[in-house]
Amino acid sequence: MGTRKIAKMILVCVVGVIVLWGAWRTFLRLTGVDDPNACISEQLKTIPNLSGAKIEIVYTNCDTLAKQEDVSVYFSPAAVKEKSWFARWSHRRTLIFRYDPDRSDAPLPSITNPSQSTILISIPEVSSVSYQNRKWKSMSINYEIGKVDYPPKSQ
Repeated sequence: MGTRKIAKMILVCVVGVIVLWGAWRTFLRLTGVDDPNACISEQLKTIPNLSGAKIEIVYTNCDTLAKQEDVSVYFSPAAVKEKSWFARWSHRRTLIFRYDPDRSDAPLPSITNPSQSTILISIPEVSSVSYQNRKWKSMSINYEIGKVDYPPKSQ
């Protein structure tokens, strides 16, 4: 009898939490704070094959409580022609670099390959850098960032 009572209380608590969470999400949607269309992404540039990598540069702008802009650089294997779900899944794109542009008309990063095993991402100025990956498959990724307005704090 004691375990039944405990199980019933746990069930009531879980249902209560789910109902409260649903009510909160509904409130956020109705007030416009949580808008599913708040973020807009635009593919700015595609490099179809640079040392075996397809490179996509994507700009994302989110207008919620605070405006957030970022530019993301994704790598995926170049020229994947297989149509099976496994081929598409195994060749999905990987985030390599994400930064907040200094301004809306800021230049895009320049992406070159100085050697067969190295890719260089160069950009003259950014507001901040939120992600950098230094390796993709067997490629080494180097960065030349001229000025960072808000560099990460030293740890």
